[in-house]
Amino acid sequence: MKRKVIAYLHTHWDREWYKTFEEFNIRLSDIVDEIIKELECSRAPSFYFDGQTDAIRTYLKFRPENKNKIKKLIKEKKLFIGPFSVSADSFMSSGYFLARNFENGLNFARDLGCSDFIGYLPDTFGHGKSIFEILKYLKIENSIVWRGTPDIESDFIFNGVKTTRLVRGYFFDFFHNGADTKTIEENIDKVAEYTNSKDILLPIGADHLAILTNSVQKIEDFNKKSEKYEIILSNPFEYIKNADYKKKYQGEFLDNSSTYILQGVYSGRIPQKVQNSKCEWILSRITEPFDIIKGSKYKTCIDYAQKLLIKNHAHDSIYGCSKDEVNHYVSLRYEQVEQISNYLNKKLIKSEFDKLNKEEGKNYICAYNFSNFERAIPVTFKTHKKIKGLEVLNKEKGFPDYIFYDKTKIPVTEDYTDIYEYIVKAPLFKPFSKNIFELKPLKGDVKIGDDFIENQKIKLSVKNGVLNIEDKKNNKIIKDFLNIVDTKDMGDSYNCAPKSKPLKKEIIKTKVLKKGSLYSVLCVYFKDLILEISLFDNADFLKFKAKINNKEKNHKIQARFNLEENIFKTTAEDGFGVIKREHDPNYSLLENLPVQRPKEAKTNIYPIQRFVMAQGSLISTIGLREYEIYKNTLSIPLLRCFSSISNPNNIARSIPAGPPIQTPEAQLLGKYEVEFSYSFISDTEDMYKITEEFYGAALAFCFTGNSKETSKTFITLPKNNLLYGMKDKNTAICYDFKENKIKDIEV
Repeated sequence: MKRKVIAYLHTHWDREWYKTFEEFNIRLSDIVDEIIKELECSRAPSFYFDGQTDAIRTYLKFRPENKNKIKKLIKEKKLFIGPFSVSADSFMSSGYFLARNFENGLNFARDLGCSDFIGYLPDTFGHGKSIFEILKYLKIENSIVWRGTPDIESDFIFNGVKTTRLVRGYFFDFFHNGADTKTIEENIDKVAEYTNSKDILLPIGADHLAILTNSVQKIEDFNKKSEKYEIILSNPFEYIKNADYKKKYQGEFLDNSSTYILQGVYSGRIPQKVQNSKCEWILSRITEPFDIIKGSKYKTCIDYAQKLLIKNHAHDSIYGCSKDEVNHYVSLRYEQVEQISNYLNKKLIKSEFDKLNKEEGKNYICAYNFSNFERAIPVTFKTHKKIKGLEVLNKEKGFPDYIFYDKTKIPVTEDYTDIYEYIVKAPLFKPFSKNIFELKPLKGDVKIGDDFIENQKIKLSVKNGVLNIEDKKNNKIIKDFLNIVDTKDMGDSYNCAPKSKPLKKEIIKTKVLKKGSLYSVLCVYFKDLILEISLFDNADFLKFKAKINNKEKNHKIQARFNLEENIFKTTAEDGFGVIKREHDPNYSLLENLPVQRPKEAKTNIYPIQRFVMAQGSLISTIGLREYEIYKNTLSIPLLRCFSSISNPNNIARSIPAGPPIQTPEAQLLGKYEVEFSYSFISDTEDMYKITEEFYGAALAFCFTGNSKETSKTFITLPKNNLLYGMKDKNTAICYDFKENKIKDIEV
């Protein structure tokens, strides 16, 4: 008896990669035209379009006259699209925007009549736990994966989702290339070896590849010649109906023993990852909830910004493993999102200012806390007014907001004036609350000198050329806790390939940059790098801004934290919730190079969303999406520079992962800034609380009047729930830590 093989025709569509979005669109139009032709003439039974909708959405912009044809093919179950909007990574975009990505894709697909969906994830570089929680949240019961899975059976239950592993991946173009029957059988044999279900699942297609023409006839020809297999051209849904899902797995898949997971993408093009993190935070946690509580006047603008941001979450875009021209598009979209968010925030503040401000009265502060937690550190605000007795953070030229954001006025040259940014001590704010308090020039607890900075909770000192940290609450000191190290790296956009041991940068000098009781900044100077270390009154964390003047190519700069013991365990933020990992602290990537063909080198590098914790030390970052473990050190990247998408001589990966296109801009020559923070913590809630304070969860402004209002909570959540974003004025997307579940919560 021949063994049955369920095959599906597909293309894997990278939105932008070694060619730009616009260049790929021209190819896309030709390919979809051909798909429609083959399906309409019944030369192919069906086509699976890569689990996303953006390609079809884009196609219909160029071929709007074919919309009814697309709808008809979907209705007849000949064409399958969605559930993603773009094929997104499990690690580099936030859980909230992964969920929005799914929802946008599902809405578009359903509008065209599609009702069959799989969490289709074969080319994302490993699989996080949260994306399967999102599938369950959206009631999608099946997924298809590949990279990052070990050599296990083909069908299993992963984090509660019925999952099929493409044993040999999605890349199967033997029929396109006219391979003989024996070659095709040998490759199916390798899939059959791990297939635990009765039938075998076989994708037929590859990256940006046209549909296999005359596929029905070509498969019939193969079946006549093959003595081992009978291929049935169908779709993945037919396979999963009868697949044998028994074995259960939990956690994440980051095993690269048999498939490349290309972990170098976590640190590629860091400036764009910083932009992404800032855009995700301000859009989902400040602008959107602010607009909702003010009446959703700008919902259309916010939806537009979210869709712009999600376009950048296509895996090659956010990974940064693409040509320089592609990353021009990516940066431009981030800039657009930032412009929309910042402008809307000021418009929303002005609407509140107009309501509260009077010509006479006392000075008050109106502050919004968009954090899941009580907030007690100072707030900042900007105004054109000179206010005596307040600490000034910054002074710049600009138009006062009350003029610039007033549609009845036109700012003129005479309105261009000094704008002051002040910092003021604030009362304890409840989560998601509006707070009004009288403006008083109160002192804080921050102290600073030429070689130290401290408040009542934490202290950093510089002694004999090393940085020391003290947990003043628990009488704990870690000496030489932070180094800046530089390593020669001969890798590419996909994989780090260290060529030397990390070289420690020596401290040249220290200098007080700002001295205040509410906020102070100490500068520590290294060669071509300055660490600005700042501290707020009553804050649990030290904030670090690394200002880098990069003059070298092909290297990696890291902040290396020295903990007290070898690091065997870490807890890192996942898309929703946290992931706990175990490590071999004695493993060194450098000592295990070059790798033998056809392997990818194992590393001790892991992805994070915003924070990682080990041994009671919390490191939070803005856009620094990886950490590395070695011995007692935990390192985060500040910059990684490389010269090509794929280096064919990369000693950390024996086979090219893409074209060897040169990427001179990925060398990141010039000046860059990145931010991270450090604190001592005791439990999971502290991780989120400190990280949200570090990101900046408050908006504030000053007004004049006689206000009797003090505090008002605008969102109330059940215990154990953290808000990640708002779906509408009544519904928040939350994560329940007790139930380990994503929920819609009525607020």
